[in-house]
Amino acid sequence: MGLMKANHVFFLLYLLHILLLDVAAWLTLLVFGTSFMPFLLCAVLLSAVQAQAGWLQHDFGHLSVFSTSTWNHLLHHFVIGHLKGAPASWWNHMHFQHHAKPNCFRKDPDINMHPFFFALGKILSVELGKQKKKYMPYNHQHKYFFLSECPHPTQGDSLERGC
Repeated sequence: MGLMKANHVFFLLYLLHILLLDVAAWLTLLVFGTSFMPFLLCAVLLSAVQAQAGWLQHDFGHLSVFSTSTWNHLLHHFVIGHLKGAPASWWNHMHFQHHAKPNCFRKDPDINMHPFFFALGKILSVELGKQKKKYMPYNHQHKYFFLSECPHPTQGDSLERGC
C-alpha cells in the first residue's frame, strides 16, 4: 500500500505553498503599504507560513521524507534556518529530549512551560494546586459549564439551539 513511503510531490508542493504565501505577505506590504488592513493580512499570511513551516521542518527533522538523510538534513536546515529563523541543532536537542521523556514534567521541553500555559495531568495539577497557580473553581463548574456548550457561530445548528 505504500503508507510509510513519503510522496515527494506532496512535500514539494507543501514547500512551494509556504514560499508562495511568504512572498505574498511581503508583496502585500510592498504594494499596499503598512496601513492597518495590509498589515493585518500580512500578519495572517505570515502566521500561516510559520505554522506550516514548523510542521514541514518537523517532518524533515525526523528524516522521514527522503530515503537519504542528506536531503532531509539539507531541507531541514533550509526550512528551520531560513523560514523559521532557528538553528536546526536547537530543534534536534529539544526534540530528542521530548522523545526521550515524552510528557514528563521538568524533562520534556514541550510541556515544561506550565507557568505560561495551562497544563493537565495528575502530578502537574497537584504541584500547581499547592502553589495556587492556574486555579479553577471546579466546585462551581455547574454554574459556568454552559459557556462551553455554544458552538462556533459558523456552525449551522448553533442558530437553532439559540447559542
